[in-house]
Order: sequence, then structure tokens, then C-alpha cells
Amino acid sequence: PKIASACHAEDEGDFSCVVKSGQKEESVRNGLRYAIYQTGKNTSETDQQLEEATGDELIEWANEEFNAYWSSHRLDGVTCDFGGIATLDFKNRTGSDDDWVTDDDEYSPIIVVQGYSTGMVV
Repeated sequence: PKIASACHAEDEGDFSCVVKSGQKEESVRNGLRYAIYQTGKNTSETDQQLEEATGDELIEWANEEFNAYWSSHRLDGVTCDFGGIATLDFKNRTGSDDDWVTDDDEYSPIIVVQGYSTGMVV
């Protein structure tokens, strides 16, 4: 999305925190371990599952935990990074910028004509 609509899209939940493609499994496992420990979900069973998970299973589990942790704590300043292996993915590709732009004067253009400016709405 355009930078101007990124905050609105984030507020609306249009982003998911996901694993970047091509990451090493050990890096994904470490990020997943962090998310699990931060949420208090770690048990001896989850530790074992974490060591055994590979491939798509590991990525899907990491995507779920990364997004859950980021979504729950983003207003506290948590980022979607997880050691550089995660990124925000824009998931709502059906909407457009026109779906949320208001008629507010705050969004009106400023027209400059030969050094003179006006807040006139076009």
C-alpha cells in the first residue's frame, strides 16, 4: 500500500507478521522460540515440538505465533522483526485507498499559484 495509507491499513488489521521467504530453519526456530517464551506458552511438550518441526510445518507455526505476538503487543512498540527473519505482509488486497479517504479538510490539497497558497478544496 501507499505510505499515506499504511497507518490506516495497520489499524484495520490489514497486515500480518510472517516469516520472510528463504530463511534458515534454525533462525525461524529461534524466532519461534522467542515468541513462545514471551507469551508463556513454553512447556516441555512445546520445546520438543519445536525441535521436531521442519519445513512448511515450522513456517506455518512461526507465522501463527509471530502474528499473534505482534498483533497483541504492537501498540506497546513491538515490531515484526524476530531477529530480521520476519516482515509485515499486506493481506487485504481487495480494498483501495478510496475505501477510507474522508472529506476532511485535513486531507485537502494546498494549491500554490505563483507564490500564493490557499486551502481550497478541489
